[in-house]
Amino acid sequence: MGQYIFRRIVASIPVLVGVLLVTFALARLIPGGPCVAMLGEKARPEVCATFNHEKGFDRPIPVQLAFYTRDVLTGAVTEAGELDVTLGSVLEPAATGGDPQLVERLVTNLVENALRHNTPGGRADVTTGIGQGHAVLRVTNTGPVVAAEALERLFEPFQRLDPGRAGGRHGLGLGLSIVQTIATTHGATVTARPRDGGGLDVRVIFPLPDQ
Repeated sequence: MGQYIFRRIVASIPVLVGVLLVTFALARLIPGGPCVAMLGEKARPEVCATFNHEKGFDRPIPVQLAFYTRDVLTGAVTEAGELDVTLGSVLEPAATGGDPQLVERLVTNLVENALRHNTPGGRADVTTGIGQGHAVLRVTNTGPVVAAEALERLFEPFQRLDPGRAGGRHGLGLGLSIVQTIATTHGATVTARPRDGGGLDVRVIFPLPDQ
């Protein structure tokens, strides 16, 4: 068992080092580097050039959460079926300001997290709408029990709270840290709490376009 764990760690080193080096280089040498790192091949230079990971975008544009969330869910149907997770949604209009590609990446990461940190026969539900003067995205899922004290590190890089995932899929633990970064650049806040019986309830609260 010890040798297996050691081999897994050694095998992961090149990937981890690569991610760190690429992210560092992009952040230091390329305008909007973190934006490029988050979006990868989908990054648009004219968008990422105006990106600031602390201040957001110089020229935010209206983004309809329901529209992009619907696209993400359509693309997630196959994986949900493979993992035997029921994917549900209630999508009401909810607009914010920012960049559509980054918002889509945020939604994608949350949906992927909800599907992969789940159990066969479980559920993942996604809603969008307006609440208390804000645009709200909510993603809930069944899954392993998450200790309340573990939530503090949930959105930190390279954190995976459950070593066992639906379908046996593993990642580097970057998905939710990217969610946090994108939310911050859009003036949004992210909250997460454990669900009774296991899983998470994650909400991203965005300002309205005119705020």
